[in-house]
Formats: sequence, structure tokens, C-alpha cells
Amino acid sequence: MKLVIGWLYPNLMNTYGDKGNITVLKKRCEWRGIKAEVKLLNPGFDIKELAICDLLLMGGAQDRQQKIVNNDLRRIKKVLSQKIEEGIPGLYVCGGFQFLGKYYKEADGSMVRGLAILDLYTENPGENVKRLIGNISVQPSFDESFLIVGFENHGGRTYLEKGV
Repeated sequence: MKLVIGWLYPNLMNTYGDKGNITVLKKRCEWRGIKAEVKLLNPGFDIKELAICDLLLMGGAQDRQQKIVNNDLRRIKKVLSQKIEEGIPGLYVCGGFQFLGKYYKEADGSMVRGLAILDLYTENPGENVKRLIGNISVQPSFDESFLIVGFENHGGRTYLEKGV
């Protein structure tokens, strides 16, 4: 068995050590006898590369890098949206997740338009509001025996629209 992992914009969207997520995914595949291939999908990549991915990962970055990526995301929106609609799993961290929504409002009030694939938006309440930083654990309502553990470091607050 082979798993193709598409790492979207690793050179720009890797501020928070998202390479560690790739390392963990590859190792977990190895333990299960699954060959994992990682496609590095940097700006201008051949869109056919995205179409063959079995799992997608996109990390976070600072505002400058996110603006560069945002331009390239417009080019791949149709295929990315199709992959998500088909149920292809993805790990979207920080800005990677925010891009899937309608928009991101930066601390200075400027707006970064999202892809509007998911019905959500993110707003930073301003530079004078404390960032959310620290360890976090979440117990999803769909399975009380399941626990998601991680680390958060963000200024924005994401709001889910009705039905999300």
C-alpha cells in the first residue's frame, strides 16, 4: 500500500514546525507497512500533483507569507475544493485552515480573502488583545473516548457559520 501526502506550500507555510507533522505521518505509515511519499507543493506546482494526493497538509505562517500563498491558492481552488468534497483527509494548521474559510481579518483590520470552501471566517480582535498560546486538549462531541491533544498559538478567532 502507498499513501501520497501533498504538503501544500512547505517553503512558506511552515512557521510552526509543520515538518514535524509530516515526520509523524510518515513514521506512523512505516509502522503499518504503508509506503508514504511526500509531494512538496510550492507556488506554481503542477496541479496534476494535487490530484494524485491521498492526504493533504498545509501549515501556518505569518501574514506576509500567507499573502503570497493566497495568490497561488486561487489557481488551485477548484481542484482543492473537489478533493475536500470527495472526502480526502487533510490536516490544515493555522493559516492553512483559515484559507479554507471566507476570510481572515488581520489585527490591523485588513482583510485576506479566503477560498470559501468551508462556511467559516477568522478575525483577529486586535493587537491589544492577548494571543491564545498554550497546550490544549479537546474532546469532540462525536466520540467522548477520543481526545485531541495539541498546542495553540494564534491571535485570530474562528467562527463557524450555521450548520458547520
